[in-house]
Amino acid sequence: MTWSSVDSWCWLSPRVTLAAGDQRRGTLVFEVPKNAKIERFQFALESGFAEQKGEWRLAR
Repeated sequence: MTWSSVDSWCWLSPRVTLAAGDQRRGTLVFEVPKNAKIERFQFALESGFAEQKGEWRLAR
């Protein structure tokens, strides 16, 4: 996948505020070295200071 292939996707804004029960859908792009074996992606709110974290299993 190249940068241009994700250019038309729905981007999340850098700062999103959600009320309880709200949801947002968007694209989060990150760079991974070619030979890396990524198994999971973990996302934490509040720059990592939130109590809850989301974790997803990834497949290439």
